[in-house]
Amino acid sequence: MQTFHNEGDKRYLSIPVVGKVDRRVDFELKMLAGNQPSGLLAVHRSELDGGTILDYDISGLRPLTECRENLAAHLYSIVLSLEKAADTLKEYMLRPEGLVLDPEKVFFREESGQTLLLYDPAAESTLQRNLSVLMEYFLKVLVPTDEKEVLLLYGLYNCTREENVTLTALAAFWRNSGTREILSAEKEASVPEGTLSVYKELGLAAEADEDPPSLSGNCVNARVGEEHSTSVGLEEYVSQEPPFFQGVKNYFMQYRFECCVIMIVMVVSVFLLLR
Repeated sequence: MQTFHNEGDKRYLSIPVVGKVDRRVDFELKMLAGNQPSGLLAVHRSELDGGTILDYDISGLRPLTECRENLAAHLYSIVLSLEKAADTLKEYMLRPEGLVLDPEKVFFREESGQTLLLYDPAAESTLQRNLSVLMEYFLKVLVPTDEKEVLLLYGLYNCTREENVTLTALAAFWRNSGTREILSAEKEASVPEGTLSVYKELGLAAEADEDPPSLSGNCVNARVGEEHSTSVGLEEYVSQEPPFFQGVKNYFMQYRFECCVIMIVMVVSVFLLLR
């Protein structure tokens, strides 16, 4: 059960690790504590009564559940943070499913508006489930101002329900999906008054004469990168390499600690044989 406590001028969210800390959890905790990856809450590990506690530094931060204004801007900030987190997780060999996206555990730094995400190495969930929980919250609390925002909100929600959704695919949907693929040809030229200003405030349109971002119904139609002039499927985007190499990579990522140990043993053995 999570608790909050203060130490001096610091405030912490404490989450106990359920069960035994295995090698994977131990490895990820060391990566988090030793590097403090950008965009993730700083965390340190403590032992109490034979159990392990994860203490997350939330000093000067507000949870999403306490943010009642500018919710659309907060959603945009979260999507961008998730996109950046995809690279951060790869850099430190962490798993996307370790991101805890419950609304009360997504935090914002008040002075800068920066989004900070909580990573729990012991969390037992899936990325798709975690993203769905986050978007279900926004469906309840965010009131769209026009038709396009409705399509964007429900489009993001549908995107999170894709079984193989990725963090970068979600961000690609936000950036590149389009209303013109959903609205009829008759409505295509009709943009509700005030819509463009909403997206300019969110940084989604650079110039006044640009179209607002378009909205499709799911991630499958998200265009990825400027080099793609046509829509690509989610599976094509997630996997641009032969299945064999993808399988090897997935196996290594799942058992990376064991693989590293085996490689070290092999190198030492070869060295000893050559002496």
